[in-house]
Amino acid sequence: MVSIAIRFLAGRYHATGWDHHVNEGVPEWPPAPFRILRALTAASYRVDPPPTQQSVVALLQALSGVPEYCLPAASQGHTRHYMPIEGKKTTKVFDSFVAIGDGAGEQGGEIVVTWPQVELDLEQSSLLERLLAVLGYLGRAESWVECKLLDVQPGESNARPLSTDQSVDHETQLLACESPSSYESWRRGYLAASPKGSKVVPPESLWDILHTDTGRLQSEGWSSPPGTRWIRYGFDRPPFRSAGRGARTLRRQQVRTVARYALHSAVLPRIVEAVAIGERMRQALMSHSRDEAGISHAIFSGRDAAGVPLKGQHHAFYLPEDMDSDGFIDHILVWARDGFDERCERALHSVERLWASSGHELWLVLANLGTAADLGTTRQKKMRGGSPSLGPARLWRSATPFVAARHTKHRKGRWIDTPEEQLRRALELLGLPPPEVGRLGETRVAGAALPWYRFRRRRLTGGGSVGDGQGHGFELTFPQPVFGPIAAGYGAHFGLGRFEAIE
Repeated sequence: MVSIAIRFLAGRYHATGWDHHVNEGVPEWPPAPFRILRALTAASYRVDPPPTQQSVVALLQALSGVPEYCLPAASQGHTRHYMPIEGKKTTKVFDSFVAIGDGAGEQGGEIVVTWPQVELDLEQSSLLERLLAVLGYLGRAESWVECKLLDVQPGESNARPLSTDQSVDHETQLLACESPSSYESWRRGYLAASPKGSKVVPPESLWDILHTDTGRLQSEGWSSPPGTRWIRYGFDRPPFRSAGRGARTLRRQQVRTVARYALHSAVLPRIVEAVAIGERMRQALMSHSRDEAGISHAIFSGRDAAGVPLKGQHHAFYLPEDMDSDGFIDHILVWARDGFDERCERALHSVERLWASSGHELWLVLANLGTAADLGTTRQKKMRGGSPSLGPARLWRSATPFVAARHTKHRKGRWIDTPEEQLRRALELLGLPPPEVGRLGETRVAGAALPWYRFRRRRLTGGGSVGDGQGHGFELTFPQPVFGPIAAGYGAHFGLGRFEAIE
């Protein structure tokens, strides 16, 4: 058993988890195993005499497992600052933190991190003591700490990793290192599926993983650092004290509605096969979200536990995207109006590959998990990592064909249930204001015209009402900017009838 004590000298821990933006106001708690290893790696450059890289790597590998925590009472708080940016303009910046124990200088501000199954030899214990002695902060630079290696049995842990089937009242997820064998297997598959000349290359070893710059990971679109995994942790008691009588726990969790994957393959599927890839994405998430009874989550299946179809648009949409307009699918957007719960998010994180129609394996990397407000962009703005399926925008155009769910009929001297009428009703069900609707005869891919009849317009499996099966394209102009995704008509949940925000 190895235990270290970390005392926060100012009584505060400032850190934001990889899965949150700093302005969400959700601090990481407790300190993630991956963050602790990164801090020890940085400390190895400050000890004198310097240790060998081999000895530091051996120590980090020994501590790369999943620890337990003994945590004191804590509260969540934040400060907000209005920082000047241009001229008289300001931007609001949140600084969220965890107030530990009774404040600065109190012994209650100490946490204990324990690796129950780890045994270090004398040389490794000595090195760990030296690294802890020079570790000045953990998280952001204002989280001053004093650390030491414990030589006595620590108190009982009150925050421990959960097994897949465990359920507790209070839990969180923390970033930890992947096992070397699992990471090497994933890395080989990723490299084999990457296109030739790709500049995105995962790090080779644990040492490289812990040295990878955060800015580089974000610029390359990683949802979490390569070589890491999310671990569910359960608390014996609420992690934060309430603000007062009848108040809710201070920790705030944002409901995330959008998951966006980047695709890698030797041969990417064509955008004309969008509905087929959308169906395969649904099948994969249904498989990964099954409970002990073998029932898939209703958000992904569109059916409740009794098998009855959900009414309305409350189950997920699976929307393949062609971000660089070269005619090939390179991203998949999964959107659920009511948001993803923890079981959904576990399934979203666990999906790694699909089979394409050509027989080539598609490797998936969860690039983003958030909301339309976080990840939305337009074709004009082209924000890095953003999706034009989300907007906001006034002008939207068809990216895949709209297929009417009903046949157009001629009644009492006029045509009813035209594609335009069916589209307007579908937009109303999505809660969107009435737009001006214009026809588009085609879309453009790689600088050339792509007519709607070239697209696959029927699902591979399953039913759904469909009219004559023809594809139609439209341009929508709303009275004010609206958020997407906008997908309507037959097969809309699988990528047909998808619109993109233009401006």
